[in-house]
Amino acid sequence: VRYVKNAVIEVKFLDIRRMGPSGATGEQLFEKLCEVFEDYDLRLALLCGFASDGAPALRGPNNSLCSRLLQSNPRCHCIHCCAHRLCLTCVDSSKQLAVIQSFERYLLQVNCYCDTKYNK
Repeated sequence: VRYVKNAVIEVKFLDIRRMGPSGATGEQLFEKLCEVFEDYDLRLALLCGFASDGAPALRGPNNSLCSRLLQSNPRCHCIHCCAHRLCLTCVDSSKQLAVIQSFERYLLQVNCYCDTKYNK
């Protein structure tokens, strides 16, 4: 969570919650987020932004966490995290570079070797 306190931007880890065994839908994520806000006496109406990876449960147009946040708070800005976007870009572009593909194969071989040698 990033917030302003005494004119200083603070960044803190707020909470982690277990989701059900069937995974997480936008509705379930929204319910958990509301629980967290309630437990910490925070108001959803004051949430000004939300960044996430591009998972459909988080960023989809209809029943995602972001769509539900916007229904509750139309002033909230939901964005696709720039670090996740950069990672996706790097993965896509590396598929076209032979040197990267060769290096990945080498790393996989090292990993397989270490797994068989040290996991006996």
